Amino acid sequence: MATVPGRRWRVASLGAVVWLVVYVAGLLAAQARGLRMAVPYFYFQLLPRELLSQRLGESLWNLHAQPPVVDLILGAALKLERMSGVPVETLLLALHAVLGAIIVLAMLSLLRRLRLVLRSAVMLLLLLDPDFYLYLGIFSYTFYELLLLTLAALAAHRFATQPTPKAYAVFCLPIVLLTYTRALFHPLWAMAAFAGLAVGARTDQPAARRHIAYAFVLSVLVLAAWPLKNGLRFGVWSFSSWQGFNLSRGLGIDPPPGWIFSIQPSPEELAARAVADRRVPAALRQIRVLTQVQKQDGSLNWNHYAIIGMSAEMGRQALATWVHDPARVAGKVMRNYLIFTTYPGRNPYSGRLDWRTRQPAAVAWLAAYEWSSLEAPIRLAGTSRTPLFALVFPILAVAGVRHAWSLRARDRPAALTLAVLLGSALWVLAAVLLVDGEEGNRMRFSTQLALWIGAAAALEEWLRRRAGASIQAFDPARDASLRQ
Repeated sequence: MATVPGRRWRVASLGAVVWLVVYVAGLLAAQARGLRMAVPYFYFQLLPRELLSQRLGESLWNLHAQPPVVDLILGAALKLERMSGVPVETLLLALHAVLGAIIVLAMLSLLRRLRLVLRSAVMLLLLLDPDFYLYLGIFSYTFYELLLLTLAALAAHRFATQPTPKAYAVFCLPIVLLTYTRALFHPLWAMAAFAGLAVGARTDQPAARRHIAYAFVLSVLVLAAWPLKNGLRFGVWSFSSWQGFNLSRGLGIDPPPGWIFSIQPSPEELAARAVADRRVPAALRQIRVLTQVQKQDGSLNWNHYAIIGMSAEMGRQALATWVHDPARVAGKVMRNYLIFTTYPGRNPYSGRLDWRTRQPAAVAWLAAYEWSSLEAPIRLAGTSRTPLFALVFPILAVAGVRHAWSLRARDRPAALTLAVLLGSALWVLAAVLLVDGEEGNRMRFSTQLALWIGAAAALEEWLRRRAGASIQAFDPARDASLRQ
């Protein structure tokens, strides 16, 4: 028996090597199909390149539009580019390739208790998905979300297995980083995760409980630091000044006078720009990240100071709509659900399979995966084309949640791990439905694998019970008596 753990370790190591080879093959295939690392400086979430390169500290201190991690990473990469001469795209591709390998290994650790066929199915859903390599090859927060959620789930299992203060702090770290990476993961979600895991893990040692409470308080204080900075400096007590704007999306609310942050230029653009400029306090007019309307490529700087007050005005109109016109809100929820359940590889605006390259092989890869992952659009009776995943999503969610609940007494670590994963997926669903769902299918990407993990775990349990029932049904003593 002494050799069994060693044999299991060797088998697990061989499996890790095999899946890393699959990952590298997928990355090379994506490169062959035209995927290249891209830094989309025109994205609203990214600050102007020249400011990140030359005024990184000042720009991050005055960042109110978004949490700071993504701009911090890009700014550091731009500075390293200046020092080394290596293009920033090459630096970021190397970083993301390493992070992709970490995701693969972390996912394997999450799935290690599943039988081979189920574990392989979930890994193939990850590594055959062209969107996995798309988000690896584009600098945005999506890839970091997947990484941090996977690491948080692993840390949750470790803490639930051995509820020590150190293990709890290791769990809190990726949750805090995720909140500092994307405003979608709100501090309320983070604090619910902190509290739920601390209470659910159940340690009987008073000293450990006390130190876990200290870690909880410290994590909450770190979460509060950035909103406190924004509140004292800008009057925005949150991670993002876009909350009102995002809440107004899909409700037919017109932007206030002076709104210049539109893809389509306004005929009164000069007048609107003058209104926006007047909103900037005199003490802040020398800070370029707050006063520069456009980036060097002509795209808009969504960290302009004027967006703070204008977004707040749209938020007040949105809340009034919630109170006085719930039917309009219900319509928004239904539309956003259909967008949410569309395959992430489809452009949410044009509806086309869109992979930054129109190579036939790339489009064929997208189409094949869309069908194999049950996400293809279908035509229901009397309706337009509807994502098949709109019907599949509730089934996966219910299966995973029911299984997690059934595990709470006999396998608490597994139950809490699934709770972290599925809770994140349902949080993203709620944010898409109720807030800004125009890119809901893309927002779903980082949490969609959680649904398949939950469903695979539920199927694993069902197969074990069925096998156990078959063994119990075969009773040699009873069969012998029947033959006599």
